[in-house]
Amino acid sequence: MLTSVRNYYIFFLIVIFLSCQKKTPGEIILKGYITNLTGQKIYITDANDWEVFIDSALCKNGKFEFALDTSKYDPFLASICYLDKRGEIKQISVINYKRTNGKDTFANTGFRLSFGTTEISGDHNDRFHRVSLKPNSENDLYFDPKIENYWGPKNISSVERAIFRNPQSYFLLQKTHQTKHLFQKAQLKKLLSLFDEKILLSPYAKEIDGYADFILENEQLPASIILNNEHSGMSDLFYDSPKLSMLVFWASWCGPCRMEIPQLKSLYANFEQTGIVIKSISIDEDSLNWKKAVKEEKMPWQQFLIPHKDIIKIKAQFLIGAVPTVVFVSRDRTIVKKFVGFSEKNVEEYKYFITEYLTKDSVRRELRQE
Repeated sequence: MLTSVRNYYIFFLIVIFLSCQKKTPGEIILKGYITNLTGQKIYITDANDWEVFIDSALCKNGKFEFALDTSKYDPFLASICYLDKRGEIKQISVINYKRTNGKDTFANTGFRLSFGTTEISGDHNDRFHRVSLKPNSENDLYFDPKIENYWGPKNISSVERAIFRNPQSYFLLQKTHQTKHLFQKAQLKKLLSLFDEKILLSPYAKEIDGYADFILENEQLPASIILNNEHSGMSDLFYDSPKLSMLVFWASWCGPCRMEIPQLKSLYANFEQTGIVIKSISIDEDSLNWKKAVKEEKMPWQQFLIPHKDIIKIKAQFLIGAVPTVVFVSRDRTIVKKFVGFSEKNVEEYKYFITEYLTKDSVRRELRQE
């Protein structure tokens, strides 16, 4: 009896000891040693919004360390900054070790953080103020130009292979999230299944999964899509049945979207009497910003705002990945053409497509009458 009690007690002490040795689960740590660095503080930011500081750390003799709370942050694309003598924000470039060769050195202002420790070091008096990053799996992927080249449905087997080999990669998850509008429903579901369970707890994974559920099996849209209108009410996007609907997806904060509006006004004047209907659909999350922009732009066609709860669904149904995006929809609610992004040449391409579509539609009606 005493032996069994003693063994149990020893086992208990071992468990306690091992527990104490474990690192905090999921720590995101950034350690740095940069000599000749101006300033007492170093700041960490999201590289996509680097003027907003996430956290700061004291720099003592070139050494600093960040430990981010993983209940607030998943691994992300980070940038480190400091304030110069004039108080201006300066980013520190990190050498892209995957592209650097004997003849040239490439650098990025962003690098990937991951669970565990990421380390950077260097001399800030270096000619280009570049520092080195200790290689790790996330930055191996992020710095690899091949991934950017093949990432998409045309190379689905390569995409699947990359995730299968790196199932814990937040970079690949976020890459999948960024390009989700390019893939079919079954493809997205398959890609998600290749990630580790821990990764699937991320909001990115949940949004991809929800997005995939709303992707249409064919390109025919639902008979009714209810959106907010500019009169503080709700309207059916397809309450009418024009020959062709030109749906302009935009946002008040999107500079290229606002630049395109004069082009659209010119187009509207040319085709107003031809049975073509233009409708703008905003993805704004702040309805006040949307109403303000609508008032400023004075667009003479219908204006809609996607209800916040339906943004993922509508984006999936129309396969919207970015704004501005223009989607042409036929009378039977089938997507017949899509244009992504802004270009000065877009308006001519819109005109060409509309004219060609109207000509073919006229021929189809004549054939039906015969």
